[in-house]
Amino acid sequence: KSVTSATPDKFLVFFNRQAELAPGVYTLVVATNSAGESGSFSVLVKRNNGSDEQVLTGEWSNSAGLSATPATTCTGSPANVCFDIDMQDASGATFELMTEIDGVLYLVDDSEAAKTVGIANAYGVIASGVSETLDYSASAIDESRYASAYYAAVDPGNARDTLQKYQSLHGFDTKGADVHVTFRDSKDLGYGRDMYMRSYPNSDCGGQVIAFYVRNFSVDIIDGFAYGPVNLEAAIDEDLEYHFGSNAIEFSRGLSSVGDTCSPEPMAKFYTYKSDYSNPDAQHRRLLRIDLDARGAKAMPQPCISCHGGKLRPLDRFGRMVAMHADDPVAQIGDTKARLQAFEVDTFEFSEVDGKTRTDFEDGLRKLNAAIYCTYPGSAGHAACDVHGGGLAAQSNSGEWSGDFGRDMLLGWYKNKLEVAGTAYDEGFVPVGWRPSPGGPPGGADALFKKVVGPNCFVCHGKRGSELGSDINASGEGKDLDFSSWEKFISHAGEIEQLVFNEGRMPLGLLNYDNFWNDPEKAALLASFIAPFVANFEDKHVDANGNIIMPGEKIISRAGSDRVTLPGADITLNAQASLFAESYEWSLVSSPSGASASISNPDAMRTEFVADTDGEYVLRMRASSAELNASADDEITILVDSTLAKAPKNLSFYNDVAGVFTANCLSCHDDGGAAPGVPMWWVDDSAQPQGIPVSKADTPSLGLYEQAMVRVNLEYIEDSLLLKKPSGRHHYGGKTAIDKGFDTTESLGSVARINYDLFVNWVSEGAVCGGTESQCPR
Repeated sequence: KSVTSATPDKFLVFFNRQAELAPGVYTLVVATNSAGESGSFSVLVKRNNGSDEQVLTGEWSNSAGLSATPATTCTGSPANVCFDIDMQDASGATFELMTEIDGVLYLVDDSEAAKTVGIANAYGVIASGVSETLDYSASAIDESRYASAYYAAVDPGNARDTLQKYQSLHGFDTKGADVHVTFRDSKDLGYGRDMYMRSYPNSDCGGQVIAFYVRNFSVDIIDGFAYGPVNLEAAIDEDLEYHFGSNAIEFSRGLSSVGDTCSPEPMAKFYTYKSDYSNPDAQHRRLLRIDLDARGAKAMPQPCISCHGGKLRPLDRFGRMVAMHADDPVAQIGDTKARLQAFEVDTFEFSEVDGKTRTDFEDGLRKLNAAIYCTYPGSAGHAACDVHGGGLAAQSNSGEWSGDFGRDMLLGWYKNKLEVAGTAYDEGFVPVGWRPSPGGPPGGADALFKKVVGPNCFVCHGKRGSELGSDINASGEGKDLDFSSWEKFISHAGEIEQLVFNEGRMPLGLLNYDNFWNDPEKAALLASFIAPFVANFEDKHVDANGNIIMPGEKIISRAGSDRVTLPGADITLNAQASLFAESYEWSLVSSPSGASASISNPDAMRTEFVADTDGEYVLRMRASSAELNASADDEITILVDSTLAKAPKNLSFYNDVAGVFTANCLSCHDDGGAAPGVPMWWVDDSAQPQGIPVSKADTPSLGLYEQAMVRVNLEYIEDSLLLKKPSGRHHYGGKTAIDKGFDTTESLGSVARINYDLFVNWVSEGAVCGGTESQCPR
């Protein structure tokens, strides 16, 4: 069993998929627009986790109609009809009401003061016989509507909605390409790639346009594996039978449909097209979803920018893309802050056909890399950029990716002669930060970079990180995610263990993943370097024969975070972050003397715990797999504390959580223009080096709650940035002290970690909004 079959949709996707519905028990209230109705209905329930569809049926005899507190209308007369809905995980679901009456659906959480999570009422329009639907996605950024909103932002006039229009817009059809190369990308996607590039002045917005498109060729000789060397032959022969689609990237300033204004900064815009040779005039139309690795179609632009270093924010409640920065103009909306990938020539395969060899394409690839170099911040003034608009000036926002490491790698590959025609690519380059030295990188670090980090990690990590430091490196020499040095790399040893050896989610691309695990020396080499920095590494990841255990060959048991609660108050236990398991068993290991405690459903993945006496309760969760014939245990501690201010299930964002940011984060995450007491804690402000690029306004379009939810991981709660950043190492503001309440090195329930415990409870119990209708998304 391997992770490739166990988690088929976790490649080329963001780790926080931004699920739309937290696990929990909900009440589905089936109501009518007018009170006093009678009649029958059915509700089709489709969960996204693969479980069977469910049909709920019922009838009204005297309906209660619309209600501000729908959970109270389930009993008595008049009454609406209510059903318990148990969501074991955060995979989402669809609820579709069908009735001849003008029906309404409410979804209500299970907090003590029940709060409405969603309403389906056709926006209040009387519509008898029209079905009503509540739709909660497993991933807010992996929906076709998201791709539509993205294209509307980066191509508002649909000037690029077919490949032919894209080619014509950029002059490929009349002026040809500046560069044309053909190769097989043996590391990334495995396709035969027939690539074209043009660079020319931007007559609309100034600066330069750099436009690429590539025709992808794939020959599926063996069912399910279409990534072999024969793809190169198809590309060289231009065998259109195997040209299944094309990708395009345009780097330019954005042009808004509102007043034809231009974006202040150029940005990378991603497009993908489906091939169509049904007739000579057939258009190759733009796709909303694309399957790049035979692991399922994913919505644009996620499968592209997951490796290009971008970020994705949720759509606003009107279905529109939102600004990445607080003060971005309309034309900059759609800028995901993704970057162009450098061409790692030594990872390509080339033909031996005359005119199509590596030697024939070497200088063309240098020109491509020179153009990409000039899209990186800080490239202005380099000679290679003279034909590309002088390079991109340094960005004003200090929280952004700096491009230093990307430029260093490109110059190193070409021995600082990137601009010189005929300079060949040098695959032997090792960056300074990885060269062993006294007091610096240890012996063999250069080999680790050449064997593992360069081939398997640089492609993504080289486009991530920012110019800020972390608390262990707060001098301003940041970019701790870009892996430009041994020090930065090994500071993530625990996360490398989690994501590479436990979960198998890195390397992020399926082909890159296979390249890593199909070479036993790579896994062993990486393990030898991180083992000294991870407790009991060999016990967890090396079998009796001394071999590294692959992800998917062992169970990852996760019972969740330690929790704090009040006596008599139910709290949720959830093992959904466990991996490679099918069954779960909860048990009480220890409790205070004389205490009474219960677990509502010990054999469920998600269950409830309640205890009556102050003190610590240790619970064990055993995750098991019949396929692996194995089990693994994890333990958590529940502290019952009668001095706790509020029961976990009664917490909400606006009533309990937002104020923490006002009190603890505003001193750094504020542009100085916020009204007193208003938690403007994520802003873009170059005067504050800790500025985080997110829209700051609490508006009807996009509220603070929605911004917070981008940083909440409902699937793996401990991975939520709202928890990791203030309590962990990789936060420029430093590891928080006792007065901030996020010090997890202190004991459970202590004042030093009071805010961390608050956040864990809020997220674990559904991350309820609790604000006004204009503040909450549904």
